[in-house]
Amino acid sequence: MKNFKSEPFVVGSFLGEGKPNPLSEYLEELLKELLELLSEGIKINNLIKVKIHSFVCDAPARAYLKCVKQHSGYASCDRCEDYGVYHGRIIFRNSSAKRRDDKSFRAQDDKEHHHGESPLLMLPIDMIFILPHRLYA
Repeated sequence: MKNFKSEPFVVGSFLGEGKPNPLSEYLEELLKELLELLSEGIKINNLIKVKIHSFVCDAPARAYLKCVKQHSGYASCDRCEDYGVYHGRIIFRNSSAKRRDDKSFRAQDDKEHHHGESPLLMLPIDMIFILPHRLYA
């Protein structure tokens, strides 16, 4: 089924006066269902393997889901461990900085980048690339 084409669809959406709190409780049922779908697939005539392509979020929601610094923080780069400097805004100058990977993210090797443990860590996903960082409205 390599060439299987599908249309993306919204699994959930949130609108409110503030962030869902606690995040783990808000995502609990979704994460349980996703774990089951990822491990068992869906049976409709044949077994269909389920794969998560991405979680599409704006920058604040992405940081909240990952429990990392917001996009304007000094240790906020989603792709590398460069520490930003302030020049009217936070900029990252070191293009050769150590790249983040799923293993170092899960181990929270860069303590300045994280401010908690993301509920998404229970899923077998790559925490760096599952939440695209270059989405613009």
